[in-house]
Order: sequence, then structure tokens, then C-alpha cells
Amino acid sequence: MKKQQTALQVAIRNAGFRKAHQAFLWIFMWGMTREELRREPTPEEVGLDFDLAISQAFRHQQAYRHCFPGTSPADFYAANPEAVAVCRKLNRVSEEYRAAVEESSARSNGKRKVTALLDTALLSFGFMAAP
Repeated sequence: MKKQQTALQVAIRNAGFRKAHQAFLWIFMWGMTREELRREPTPEEVGLDFDLAISQAFRHQQAYRHCFPGTSPADFYAANPEAVAVCRKLNRVSEEYRAAVEESSARSNGKRKVTALLDTALLSFGFMAAP
């Protein structure tokens, strides 16, 4: 019996390391935004939530499509319920972090920065099942 490949292995095989990295950013940001909105977000909504240019959000979405053709981030989360739990937990942490930043800085616009949350979840997503 052949061992199922991880999502990271599939992504790198299909599109290379750089696009795989962008695809996992997309999976993560899409999941975090979905948890906040309680519905599937558009690329524009993901970009706004993470303070990305809309064109950059679309590039991340396109990288996902290269890595996992014929699937959506919802398929990734369906195949990996633990990823949903990670997003829910990080969303709570993000809200607490955002509130603390807003208290201490009038400059904060409440947008999440990708780098503040990635170390916690991104690598673990790569070792989950491919959609």
C-alpha cells in the first residue's frame, strides 16, 4: 500500500517550492478569514483582512490552484479538521493581540499581519493530508 503524500509534497511536486509557500499562505489566510466571516471569503476579503494588495491575494489564490488543481481551500480544511481547529484558536489569539495593539497604538488599523501568525500554523499545514 502506497503512503499518502502530505500536502507539502503534493504542492512542491505540482508547482515548486515558491508557489507551494504562496499556496500555504493562501490556505492559512483563507481559513483565518473564513473563521472571522463565518463563510467562504473572496480574495478581496482575504486581502483586506491581511492588509494585502488585492493583486497579491489573487496571486496567492492562483498559486493554490497550481499546487492543488481542481480543489479549493475548503477541500483542504475538509480533509484536515485539525487545520480548522488551528484557525479557530489562532483567530482568538489574533483578536486578543489586535485588541492589545489597538490599546497601545493609535496607528493600528486592526489588520492582521501574516508574519505574526505564520510560524504557529504554516508548517503544520504542510504535513497534513493533501486535498
